[in-house]
Amino acid sequence: MLTPQEGFVKLQDKRYASKNLEFLKPVYEQLYKGLGRHIVYEKELFKEVEVLKDFFKTAYAIKKEANLGSSDVPKFLDLLVRKNILQPIVISLQKILSVLVAKRTNKNGLEALLWLILGCTTMESLESLRNNPTLLSERLLSTEVLTTILNTDYLFFDIALLNILSPFELKDPTKRKGSFDKIIFARIASLLGLSDSFNPTSTNWLINEDGVMKIEAFPLPEGAKFPDFICKIKDMCFIGAHKEQNQAGGAQDNQAEDAKRVFLYSEPRYKDKLKVLLKSDTIKMVIIYDSYIEGLRTGYHWQSIYEKIKQSSEHYLVNSVIFIELLKSC
Repeated sequence: MLTPQEGFVKLQDKRYASKNLEFLKPVYEQLYKGLGRHIVYEKELFKEVEVLKDFFKTAYAIKKEANLGSSDVPKFLDLLVRKNILQPIVISLQKILSVLVAKRTNKNGLEALLWLILGCTTMESLESLRNNPTLLSERLLSTEVLTTILNTDYLFFDIALLNILSPFELKDPTKRKGSFDKIIFARIASLLGLSDSFNPTSTNWLINEDGVMKIEAFPLPEGAKFPDFICKIKDMCFIGAHKEQNQAGGAQDNQAEDAKRVFLYSEPRYKDKLKVLLKSDTIKMVIIYDSYIEGLRTGYHWQSIYEKIKQSSEHYLVNSVIFIELLKSC
């Protein structure tokens, strides 16, 4: 069968990078289908957003007229309170939140409104905020908001509030990420005729993380999460992590550290348990790394994985296409 070293050589081959991109194309087509959900807003929302914009325009005008600097938050607060303009603004903000709660399903594009102006992080928190005018007043005059006004141009808030009126809502990225793995494994299973049901007494099946989590008494190394997949071919089981190249820098290092935790299953105390649990003579550990960029990742964390692969008989680093070849070679 394909060795870890042979798989690693293929991973560095540009031809296999091209093959993998072809494999991923229909996956991404399915993944991004329905990426944006169309939202229809009534004219009333546009009017209320204009009222909120007028508040920030007034605040910037006060800042300019009083020649306030970044350290003048107390004075700025006093001038705004004396202006006595908050009541109609809060009413408009309540109406805006009512529409968002009714129309939206996630916070994509609303981060500036939620995090800065409202001081919250979830769509659920809008429900309680809209029924609390006192808290909304406090948020409009919060240190975060006033400091931002003192240190930026009005354009910042203009763009933030325009996002509220976007007629499209993007799919939740965390749900998209969770779907990516499942689509990959379903495609691999379909191409190889593998079952998606866990049965330790049978062979030729591939289950994703949801299936793994249902296995009773599954051994979990300290600091590790459940494997992204388990695949059994003949008397051999592959315990795997799946990563998608879509970030750079420190995020890539985190990916490497997270992925190589699957190698912990090579320790006898875990591997012996898995052999009994999965009724398998052989356990192999696999990192599937799907990238749209040619070449290996750089950095200490990835290099440590490469060095382990070069010396191992049971640790693999492959992409989806090479993983399919590995399974076929068993």
